[in-house]
Amino acid sequence: MKMKEEIINHIKGFPVIDSHYCRQTTKRKYLEPNLSVSKMYDLYVKRCNETTSTPGKLSYYRNIFTTEFNYGFHIPKKDRCLKCETYKIKMLESLTDKEQKDYDEHIILKNQMRTERDNDRKSKVAVLGFDLENVITCPRSEVGDFFYSQKLNIYNLTGHLSTTGQTYCAIWTEARQG
Repeated sequence: MKMKEEIINHIKGFPVIDSHYCRQTTKRKYLEPNLSVSKMYDLYVKRCNETTSTPGKLSYYRNIFTTEFNYGFHIPKKDRCLKCETYKIKMLESLTDKEQKDYDEHIILKNQMRTERDNDRKSKVAVLGFDLENVITCPRSEVGDFFYSQKLNIYNLTGHLSTTGQTYCAIWTEARQG
């Protein structure tokens, strides 16, 4: 097997998950947060030594990782919406008047939504807000070979009742459907 193919297959051997908020608008996948390209490379070298194949250099491994894959190492605690992220990036360049106007309208709508949410919290009418939180992968470990293991995805649907402040959680695994 060619060295590039070996590296690609090695990287593909790590389980990945989607981003929570941006999963419909981005193809980026995320590896476990305790991984890094260097740690993956060390595991690759270890595997090469076990199979008596010659490992490529770290720079070559890193180049393949960055050019062939759209992977990140940590899922942001709070993903920004696509419009806010686009604005942040474009601010470094230059915005057109229309882009600035669209962003300003977006911020106005976001603030109106927050005001409505705060009013709902003060109301005597019961409002149940809910969110499907980030996917939790289980189990977790720092052991080298463990990174290749398929993880069980656990989902957590959290609801908050405005009148009592009570929080409810429903937890299930990817093995359960319906």
